[in-house]
Amino acid sequence: MHFNPFGDLVLDSQADAELIIVHHPGGINQSVYHLGLTLNGAAVQIDDTVYASSTHGAILVSDRDGETIYSITKDIFKPGAAYSATPTSVGALDLDTGVITSVVTGMVSPHGMTFLGNKQ
Repeated sequence: MHFNPFGDLVLDSQADAELIIVHHPGGINQSVYHLGLTLNGAAVQIDDTVYASSTHGAILVSDRDGETIYSITKDIFKPGAAYSATPTSVGALDLDTGVITSVVTGMVSPHGMTFLGNKQ
């Protein structure tokens, strides 16, 4: 469970293949949204979701069973863009549709991600 850059409380409900997003947590106008997650047209469980906090940086991913830590970089990240760890990949998450598009595939068991931003 974590807070996203927009102040929402986010829980990945792994077995349900969805994110549970609480808008305005604790406020009188609190609301809950369930975002179903898919990869290649099928429901997919995720382990972790991170958000780009700057245009330059890297996503660090621990591939636990692969005994490797990956650094995923690109020329420019969109601040606020979401990335999720699926059972064997890391993908860009569309927060409107729940569709995950693979960015890096072939991992054994990605868990534990963080975004490290650089100021440019």
